[in-house]
Amino acid sequence: MSFNYYKLANTEYNNTNLNRKTLLLYSKVKGWTCTSPASYQLKKLRPLLTCNSSLTNKSKGFKMNKLLQNFNGAGLQMFCSSIFSDPCIAIPHLTARHIGHVDWEALHAAGFKGCVFDKDNTLTLPFAMAVQEDAALGLQSCQKAFGPNVALLSNSAGLEQYDRDGAEARHLEACLGIQVIRHKHKKPEGGCEEISSLFGCQPHEVIMVGDRYFTDILYGNRHGMLTVYVQPFNVAVEPKGVVLARKIEDIFMQRWQKNGLKAPAHIITENAVKGGMKSDKSAFLLST
Repeated sequence: MSFNYYKLANTEYNNTNLNRKTLLLYSKVKGWTCTSPASYQLKKLRPLLTCNSSLTNKSKGFKMNKLLQNFNGAGLQMFCSSIFSDPCIAIPHLTARHIGHVDWEALHAAGFKGCVFDKDNTLTLPFAMAVQEDAALGLQSCQKAFGPNVALLSNSAGLEQYDRDGAEARHLEACLGIQVIRHKHKKPEGGCEEISSLFGCQPHEVIMVGDRYFTDILYGNRHGMLTVYVQPFNVAVEPKGVVLARKIEDIFMQRWQKNGLKAPAHIITENAVKGGMKSDKSAFLLST
């Protein structure tokens, strides 16, 4: 039986007060078609409605998150600076398909004490409030390895400028089951005092994971963290500014790597390799 998704969206809108455009956005993220079976669409839609307070018509969270990711002045400035001064600072130490391909136990055994994640296209689909299926097991493995020293660093939720009362951060914590760091500056700008204070360790003992070279990776490398780049889940619904930034990042990254540039040396992984604990840094990744 075929079903028009627009009718489904209108039905869910009337029943849950969700914004119709938001539902259609999720249909695009998930790759649904207007002729997909209604039962299938409803089954896939319900998990997204579990934590839906940020997706209602009255919510400012969804609109805010989408707007804030569209422009990052600090990221642009540091990007321009790194092109001419130190491009290696934007190159990740490890690259994985998603966080489920990272050997978190091995990283913990090597001496790392905490892990910080970006949200959109790292843990979740863009603007979603549920951990993506591919990332769920990886997040569980990370939490098992590092215990409470696992957190999310967002450029919207928890950011003092836009989330002064912490409402967005608390909502994310309830939906994702991971603590959100309260901080004052958007990545890659700012320090990492909040992270060091929360985890009780030094920056070089922290792992930074994200899907953007000139925000997540640049931020982590600036502070001496181990950086892990993961491929984004879905870029089709990202703001045009983010899509353009990704294309620019990819062009420069391919050029730098072709020229043999590598990520800054990291003391913990280098010692692990030299000490025979691992053959090379790629051994911190899982093959499946």
